[in-house]
Amino acid sequence: MKPGSAEEERGRRVETSGHLNRIVGQVQAGAHVVLRGHLRDEVLVEGRIVEEPWGIARLLAERAGIQRVFVANQADGTFCVDPDEEESAAEFFAELPPVNSHDRPPALQHTEPLGVAEVVRILLRQERRPVAILLEDPAALFDGSSQEIGVALSVLLEGLAEAAEFPRGRDAACRNTLIAYGSPDGPPLQAMTALPGVEEVFVEVPDRGERLTALRDLRPHFYRGNNGGRPTQQDLETLASLTEGSSLNGLRRLSRASHAAEIPATRPEALHRSYRGESSETPLGKVGVERIMSGLGRDILGQDAALELVEKQLELGRWRPADRARGSRLTRPMATLVMHGPPGVGKTETGLILAEALLGSRAALHRIDCSELGNRHDVARLTGAPPGYIGYQEGGALTEVLARDCAVILFDEFDRANPRLNEILLGILDAGRLTDGRGRTATFENAILLFSTNLGFRKGENRGFSYVDPPDTQTFVDENERRLEEKIKDGEDGSPALWSRLRGSLVGYDLLRKPAVESIVANSCRRLELNLADEFGIRLSLAGDGFSAKLAGPWEQTWDGREVVRRVQRLIELPIRDKLYDLQRRDRLPEGADLSFVADDEGYAILA
Repeated sequence: MKPGSAEEERGRRVETSGHLNRIVGQVQAGAHVVLRGHLRDEVLVEGRIVEEPWGIARLLAERAGIQRVFVANQADGTFCVDPDEEESAAEFFAELPPVNSHDRPPALQHTEPLGVAEVVRILLRQERRPVAILLEDPAALFDGSSQEIGVALSVLLEGLAEAAEFPRGRDAACRNTLIAYGSPDGPPLQAMTALPGVEEVFVEVPDRGERLTALRDLRPHFYRGNNGGRPTQQDLETLASLTEGSSLNGLRRLSRASHAAEIPATRPEALHRSYRGESSETPLGKVGVERIMSGLGRDILGQDAALELVEKQLELGRWRPADRARGSRLTRPMATLVMHGPPGVGKTETGLILAEALLGSRAALHRIDCSELGNRHDVARLTGAPPGYIGYQEGGALTEVLARDCAVILFDEFDRANPRLNEILLGILDAGRLTDGRGRTATFENAILLFSTNLGFRKGENRGFSYVDPPDTQTFVDENERRLEEKIKDGEDGSPALWSRLRGSLVGYDLLRKPAVESIVANSCRRLELNLADEFGIRLSLAGDGFSAKLAGPWEQTWDGREVVRRVQRLIELPIRDKLYDLQRRDRLPEGADLSFVADDEGYAILA
């Protein structure tokens, strides 16, 4: 096998977690350490999975001369990592001089903030033997505004500042070290990192090499059924690929799940799907494309050709494709729709209906207004700022949404965003995953991506047809698509590379024609009947056909759905409300009254 070959990289082992080596390096250099990123996981030490405090203690003892490691937290006070050394650690601590005017130093068991802070300061000041203190979640320990907590934090910071000066005049073997980790947004860690001699170490999610090593350590624990057997190297490599983004704790739970599910690791894909509670059917298939299309057909009117294309795209996303390499995870979106055409004809409404069908609420649609992403730093809000920049711990807007079981994401007017968005979208469409500023990787396997644009249909441009005598639907949609492609290929708007990936997902929307206007008005009348009747406690009927004929009479090709809604409100809803409120004021609207409204000559609603 040649060094650097694909086979060697695929089977690469990482014997010790990378951040442990970085911690040891900082301690050897005389620094104190603040850990950020992926915390509270197990770690690898020489190919074995161990608890993180144990791993840190072992490497510090072997490489940095640290003879004893303590853990300090709010729940347990201060204790030695090695239980076998608890008694000698207590004796060692009792012999240390106090840090204040107390007759005796604080006990290791003290859990109040001031007691913990004084213990840490004593340990940092002592010179009998090199020690390290793992301070767990200082934000919780020093959370609050009481005077005692303020004093405790001051004591901790003073001890840290004093200890930072010791290495300059002392033997390296006598250095004491503080290693703190927890919420980086809390005042304690912010104050610590501002001190000289304190360095940050960012902890990454285990990479493929670490996962492969961990799975090898866990191999004896996987289920061995009659049809199973001992997992092979290839089985473990497949699992390592499938579990991208998993913690070492997660891999241990996966091994336990193989027992509960009685699925051996010799069937890695089935084991991984079972552990994640997945099936080969996507959320689209579980909800049912027929049900989704029923909702779209009810509310998206006059767009039969567009809905046929939508249905074809949704049908493709019902199942996870079986035609893929062993061990590869499906990460691309369930469906991708590029909706183009005039404004106000149902593009955004399509996304709202999909969100309601899949997630139970129209409010669950995650809409990204790309016109607000004109600058590169605006686009960064989608993925979050990288480490070292303000706000990186907030994560990204997209990765937060993808953490849910299912997502419907609309990039509204996507051609108007900064070119940086095109780069992100290219990565999403090619790899189906996105990594945010916190190092978390999210996949789009349970997402629907929607893109809307009016690029082929902009006001003030020569559209090549007359409003008086517009072309048929197919000609109109084809002409819009042609102009859209010309603009993108010429580099005038958008990205040619992105276009090449999206052109197979185009869904063209037609002008709002007269029959569609009549249907929209009729639908609005039915909703007004139900909602106003419920609001006023009456029985209400509207002559829907009459209103449709009146409102669609002066219809023009320039109308869109928003214009129809405005006319319905002005001509129908407001006159009805005015009449009902007037009847209420005069006590002439009894509970359960039966009222009917019709359209006058100008289309206004009047009492029949």
